[in-house]
Amino acid sequence: MLAKSGVGAHLFDPDDLRFLSAAALQELAASTHILSTIAPNADFDQDPVLLGHAGDLAGLVAAGSVRWAGYVSSTGVYGDWGGAWVDERSELRAAAGKGAARRRAEAAWLALHAEHDLPLHIFRLGGIYGPGRSALNAAAAQLGSERASQQRRARQRYTARCHVADVCAALAASMAAPCPGSIYNVADDDPASRAEHRTRARGALEEKRVSNTKLKRELGVRLIFPTYREGLAAIAAGDLAPFA
Repeated sequence: MLAKSGVGAHLFDPDDLRFLSAAALQELAASTHILSTIAPNADFDQDPVLLGHAGDLAGLVAAGSVRWAGYVSSTGVYGDWGGAWVDERSELRAAAGKGAARRRAEAAWLALHAEHDLPLHIFRLGGIYGPGRSALNAAAAQLGSERASQQRRARQRYTARCHVADVCAALAASMAAPCPGSIYNVADDDPASRAEHRTRARGALEEKRVSNTKLKRELGVRLIFPTYREGLAAIAAGDLAPFA
């Protein structure tokens, strides 16, 4: 599928210490925009891309080929704020688990920015939903039981989320107006509860409400789906954005 779309695919498997091949690095060297969406690897306790290719990225910066770099993180780095609003200046309170791993990964990418002038932008995403991945799919599956983590999330008041089409729009807006060193929350306008979200589909993660003010003010992003209500309605109507 990627090949048919004109996208070159290369194997990257840090679990087996199989990093990018020489051919892949050659293509990377010809790239002007680089985006990493790979999650931290608990086995290495560090970002797998930087584990294998921090030196390569620094070399690309020195060669002057990279105009924009992005790292996709998570709003999980904020940890528990008791339901209060958080923005990009808020303290990162995640002390364990995936949130803490994301904190360390962000710090490593920011160090590469500080030491080698990598034109880095960090995007802290809420829970991504879209065609084929939404509360509509969960409702249609009519699952008889939920995992403990799902039950815990359902009890919480707020959870950040964003439609995948708006995630793509945010990334494109940043590429069009680079501001290296910037961090953006990518979340919709309504941090509603997971229970409310799923109830709507039929008919919060750690407690915080994530502000997207900087994303809209600085990059001029106008959300296609400002709340889950518009997003779910579009999915139910068969809207495949951004995949079609």
